[in-house]
Amino acid sequence: MTETSDSQADQEKSKRFNIIFLCCWIAAFGVISLLNYLVNLYGEYGTKLFRPLVQTPRNDKVYLLSQLSPKPEGVVIGSSRVMRLEPEYLKPVFGYDFFNFGVNSAMPEDYLAILRHYEASRGKPPEMVILGIDIYSFTDALPMDSRLMNCPELINNLSELQGSTLEQWKRGIVRNVKLFRENFKYSLLKDSLRTLKMDLWDGGRAEGHFDFLENGMMVDRLTKQQNAEGTFDLEKEIAFHKNDYARRYAGFESLSRQRCDYFETFLKICEEKQIKLVIFLTPLHPDLASDLAQNTTFTERKKDVVAYLNEQCLKNRIPFYEFSDINSFQGIADEFHDGVHATVMNNRRIINCMVPRIADKTQNAF
Repeated sequence: MTETSDSQADQEKSKRFNIIFLCCWIAAFGVISLLNYLVNLYGEYGTKLFRPLVQTPRNDKVYLLSQLSPKPEGVVIGSSRVMRLEPEYLKPVFGYDFFNFGVNSAMPEDYLAILRHYEASRGKPPEMVILGIDIYSFTDALPMDSRLMNCPELINNLSELQGSTLEQWKRGIVRNVKLFRENFKYSLLKDSLRTLKMDLWDGGRAEGHFDFLENGMMVDRLTKQQNAEGTFDLEKEIAFHKNDYARRYAGFESLSRQRCDYFETFLKICEEKQIKLVIFLTPLHPDLASDLAQNTTFTERKKDVVAYLNEQCLKNRIPFYEFSDINSFQGIADEFHDGVHATVMNNRRIINCMVPRIADKTQNAF
């Protein structure tokens, strides 16, 4: 009888221990998940208690545009590679005030969302759009950027192109499961704790390396400082982008039909609302372009993208400029901040090369 009682007591103790351990384990992971959600390091959630470690220009540009009155007649759309196009330089060339709405890793879904948001904010369509396109933006291997999905002012403009309600629901579940799993990573917890320490106990983080002016143009303080100190290392910056862009081209085997649909809807809106449109392919540093040509599908996909854009722009009578090679606009290799971001001076050369050809095409295109 005593042995039976002892055995039952041991089982009860073991059961209580397992329950307590399980509860502690669940509580610990719950705390980790909540902490990572509140700190929101990568701007993937709606919380805004702390400044994200990554750039969030979609939200920043939405806010900056909301502060302008009246809204500029023209808008620059594209990835971070158009962020240094100067509205002040564009005005005497094209005759309009411009807002630079360049955002990180912009894809055709961004172009469409931004165009519609700009019209809604301004109360009427822009008079002119300058669109800079990255070759990889038509990839069929990369998902929609989470930073677009977490900017309601933009993503809400794409609802009718997202498929049925069921399809949207399924995609939402897949995305939320992915975010849930990411939320438990040790590296994310470590960075969240480091951010809390800096923001709450170390007097706050230093300001970011870049600023957006009220017209949306980006000013890179870090590179300016490094140039002044003589510590800027262009080769190092290019090396980083060789790895980064190799990943972006991985699996890029054909043009995404859905992204082509987004782009063609964008073109249709511009035609229907008589928006003047100029399109160009953004340049790469020659060293990066050479590396991508050797190690990725860059050359094949570039041919596909150029052929597609030539076809669409010819059909819609839109000026299109293939500026992916710096020789096409008399660019200078040293006038890059890294492998993909041209300096202000190279961006001015791009605009200067557009002007005479745009004048020749104005009667048909505009």
